[in-house]
Amino acid sequence: MQKMIEWYLNFYPTSGVPPKRRIVIHLTYWIVWGLFSVLAFIAPSSMGHKLIITLFIMLQGINVYYGLTYFVFPNLFSAKRFIIGLLVLFIVYCLNYALSLEFYHLVLKYTLYTKNGNAYRYANAFTQKGLWGMFNPQNIFYELNMVLSVISLPFMIKLSRVITDYSMRVARLTKEKTDLEIDFLRTQLNPHFLLNSLNNIYSQVVSKDETAGDSIIVLSDLMKYILYNSGELLVDLDREIHFLRDYVDLERLRGNRYLKIQFSQEGAMKGYNIAPLILINYVENAFKHGGIPYGDTLLIDIDIKFIDETLYFRIENDFVDKIDSGKKNKDGGVGIINTKKRLKLLYPDRHSLIIKNDNHKFCVEIMIKLKKE
Repeated sequence: MQKMIEWYLNFYPTSGVPPKRRIVIHLTYWIVWGLFSVLAFIAPSSMGHKLIITLFIMLQGINVYYGLTYFVFPNLFSAKRFIIGLLVLFIVYCLNYALSLEFYHLVLKYTLYTKNGNAYRYANAFTQKGLWGMFNPQNIFYELNMVLSVISLPFMIKLSRVITDYSMRVARLTKEKTDLEIDFLRTQLNPHFLLNSLNNIYSQVVSKDETAGDSIIVLSDLMKYILYNSGELLVDLDREIHFLRDYVDLERLRGNRYLKIQFSQEGAMKGYNIAPLILINYVENAFKHGGIPYGDTLLIDIDIKFIDETLYFRIENDFVDKIDSGKKNKDGGVGIINTKKRLKLLYPDRHSLIIKNDNHKFCVEIMIKLKKE
């Protein structure tokens, strides 16, 4: 079934069908329908009579189908052209009634139906009503029933194509919107990371720290990673974790004697991918906003595990309550907000984010279900 649908969509796409192919498809339908119609008639004995009946029913079907799908509905479902849609609908109905009236005159003149039969009696009653019969409810519903039997199949195909095309356009627009949002978040994230790192190195230079040069080299490696990988949708998971280690090493080079870092890693990550720079902001946040509540050591504990195609990331740091809590959001700044948005956009229903903030401990736990590429 799936292959048949794919073949059909390739042969008759929802949009951009060449005019020649469209004409061939439509002609094929009407020819096939006409053959079935001629073969289906039993009452008329003459082949000529069968052809005349089929021709008029086909003309009515063509009038109603193309009138509705190409002229009535495009206007009827537009608020600005609603009146035009109603007017065109009335014209289509009048033309269809005129065809019926002419057809039933031929039925009586050439006895296309058996005399005294129900169809013949209906034709006689129809012609007697004349033009006023177009407002007769019985005539309206009878003719509508006949026409629908002709156009129901192509009309349903047309409707399914319109719905499919609309769904595809919505999906395409949603994807484009998501891509734009992710690109925008990336443009915010990279400068945010660079600014924080440069501020750290500047403090080393001002204090004449001998490790400032090494910090610049490590930062250069970090920026190379960002430059060549941040634009990618996915990167190797082990490379992303290595990037986090490099950043932690950069923080170690600052030589803060009050800082104690624990970094643990577990699990085979080869063959799995992840969105680039999805975790770095939480690591940055720990170093930037961590504080010593008591004692003489700031502890930052990073624990990364990869089990059953699931990445478990946990980072915890000491902090000191700020007097002016309005200066900083309890969950971090712009980088943290962007990361939360990226998680929702890239891993909907495949991630969890828990942020704890109590007892002078700030803890972030992230779970991401990954797929092997």
